[in-house]
Amino acid sequence: DIPTPPPVAVAPADYSGPWRMTSTSKYDSCSNKALTSLDPRSLKLTAELHSFDQGAIDAHRFACHLIAALFDRDHMAGRHWDYDPPSASPMECEDENTLKFKAEKEATWDWKDIYSVASAKGTINFNMETKEILVEDYSYYAAG
Repeated sequence: DIPTPPPVAVAPADYSGPWRMTSTSKYDSCSNKALTSLDPRSLKLTAELHSFDQGAIDAHRFACHLIAALFDRDHMAGRHWDYDPPSASPMECEDENTLKFKAEKEATWDWKDIYSVASAKGTINFNMETKEILVEDYSYYAAG
């Protein structure tokens, strides 16, 4: 699990700050990459987004929170799953106003000769100038 962010002066139930989050799907065709809005409230990320906005957590930690929230949204939890912590590896970026991370969260289920893997992956871009967070080529996959 990801450590809870440090407390902030006010952690609103609804985030109304400047940051906006969107995503594209890995499964969309190259010519049809539709942007989907991500709601911090439905992802249970309002406190983390507020903490990021206030500088209490950095982009790397928020990227981990975001990929974990997307995994939780798409994964049907149950008994016998072993969850790996989310990871976010920095990527090189040509634009000095952008931070970029390759993010992933996985879980495995190994019980009674049945083995399954579930994985959420995406490239998370933080545009510090426009205050936009884009989860690019997001995918969730479960097999087994």
